[in-house]
Amino acid sequence: MTWIDNYNRSKTQNSFYELKTFGVLRVSGEDADKVLQGQSTSDVKVLGAKTAQLSSLLNPQGKIISHHFLIKLDEACFYLLCSKSVIDEVKDHLEKHIIMEDADLEILLRAADALPE
Repeated sequence: MTWIDNYNRSKTQNSFYELKTFGVLRVSGEDADKVLQGQSTSDVKVLGAKTAQLSSLLNPQGKIISHHFLIKLDEACFYLLCSKSVIDEVKDHLEKHIIMEDADLEILLRAADALPE
């Protein structure tokens, strides 16, 4: 089955896709939302629990570091679902901006390991 077949099928049925090229970066802690609000193109404050939004991270010159899905699990836990090829760069970028905030970053390479049941 090709990707176009899957896409067409997804219009009328539930569909599941393996995301082999994606990894998950968990951002957790009391100030996780503040870190992401300042660095993400998303308005993190409007995300509700268990919702997701397409987002990006930019460097200071405005160059795109990553396009990703930002998933808010609860007030103190977010997941960034992004390409494995840039996940280390995303983590490094965010770490530079965690100074006094209570936030932890952890790369979870397999999406199945990251999301709760």
